Amino acid sequence: MIDKRKHPRIKVNSVVWYNNKPRAHSANISIGGICIFDIKPLNNKKNDFLISLCFPNEKKTFKIKATGKQVWNHFFHPKIFESGIQFMRISEIDKEILESYIKKML
Repeated sequence: MIDKRKHPRIKVNSVVWYNNKPRAHSANISIGGICIFDIKPLNNKKNDFLISLCFPNEKKTFKIKATGKQVWNHFFHPKIFESGIQFMRISEIDKEILESYIKKML
């Protein structure tokens, strides 16, 4: 199977907030997007939504925020949905934090 992703992806387990609620857990992340697990499908292909998550980076915990769009969604388990979210807007500072974290974890 050929990996068509533009950016390297790492596993990360973090609570993901979207639309200002702690709703899901991350499975993996890249500069371009994030894969999440949730008990409900997003059903949000037409609308952008705010995503935020915290992850450890050396001695600190960093929080990044991005606006994202659902690009795919399917059953992972009978009661768990897996969704792919493409980042649409992310600040340069948050992008640098995320890039640095991914490089250290590769």
